[in-house]
Amino acid sequence: MKRAMRLFLRITFIFTFLFICISSAGYVLVEISVNSNGSNKDPEIILVHPGDGDNTISWELYRKNIISNRAYFFIAKYTARKPFVPKVGEYEIPAYATLFQVMEILHSGVSLQRKVTFPEGLTSKKIIDVLNNAPNMTDEIITIPDEGSLFPDTYFYTYGMSRHNIIDRASQKSKGVLADLWATRKENLPLYTPKEAVILASIVEQETTRPEERPLVASVFINRLKSKMPLQSDPTVIYGLEKIGVAPKRLLRKHLKQKHEWNTYMMRGLPKTPISNPGFAAIQSVLNPAKTDYLYFVADGRGGHRFAKTLDEHNKNVRKYRKFLSEKNK
Repeated sequence: MKRAMRLFLRITFIFTFLFICISSAGYVLVEISVNSNGSNKDPEIILVHPGDGDNTISWELYRKNIISNRAYFFIAKYTARKPFVPKVGEYEIPAYATLFQVMEILHSGVSLQRKVTFPEGLTSKKIIDVLNNAPNMTDEIITIPDEGSLFPDTYFYTYGMSRHNIIDRASQKSKGVLADLWATRKENLPLYTPKEAVILASIVEQETTRPEERPLVASVFINRLKSKMPLQSDPTVIYGLEKIGVAPKRLLRKHLKQKHEWNTYMMRGLPKTPISNPGFAAIQSVLNPAKTDYLYFVADGRGGHRFAKTLDEHNKNVRKYRKFLSEKNK
């Protein structure tokens, strides 16, 4: 009886010892698989497509050196305290991320945010070119939106999003910004609709890149509209020539006399449409222009402009500009 009891205790001890060893080894293995740093030295992009299962995902993690053994993925999944359900999307895995961190990222469904930027002053055609060249989106844009209808900004998107989604957002933002600025415009402006504000803002956008000059340039055009003077803006001529299939390397005097619906040397008032997609500052400048008596401006050769109230003063500024160019080209 005593011998049987001793044997039983010995066997129990052995099994208990083995159980503890196996449990400890299992715990260590789980810890290693879940909490060890990955081997990827740089962030990696992981795509989870509809229908991707554990095998596909584990192979992708292994192929990109995020895990050193595919078995770790299955150990981590089936020993996790909560279910692991990877969501369809595109994910950025940080360098040296642990498997636990990786699984949290894939389970969260928070896809990588990509972005596309439309700078101020691009034509709608150029914006569409930028958008169609942005990677990982669907639905190429074929129809060019109306000029001036897209708001220049940075737009975020996720993998597989339709490009039409970006166009819709850019269009809605343009309408919203224009409505807000139109509501705060100065009184007695010679601009009678929001569209006219966009047309003039698109010209100001092309005339200067200096923020401090936009309200001054806008004041020149506002004063000219009030005085029934032609706007005489070179960018409108260039835009019109491009619309009719002419793209001169240099604007010549003969181009200023060529008739089209955007030639502000040959007409009074605003051209037919905007000539670009203006940004917030340009629209704000034409709806709240500086209070000046300026009717003219010309480049100073250093990225800015000289402004003048009279034609004589303007002609002096033109001569200064030409002198600057001649000295620069010597």
